Amino acid sequence: MSKRYIHLVDNSDITTGILFKALAETNPDAYPVGGIYMLLNGVMLVVTVNDGTTVTVSTVTVTIPA
Repeated sequence: MSKRYIHLVDNSDITTGILFKALAETNPDAYPVGGIYMLLNGVMLVVTVNDGTTVTVSTVTVTIPA
């Protein structure tokens, strides 16, 4: 089993998945598929596709049962 780390994006200008996608596409090699990133506002994202040019991210949603 491999370890997964949650990376903190400590740039307060990056507040949405769209802004993070733009950041990741400036250096796609640094954002592997499966990478988990937490923005300063609490949004958690995971890289779902990275073909070396285009990076696709998805929001991680956590549901806590009642």
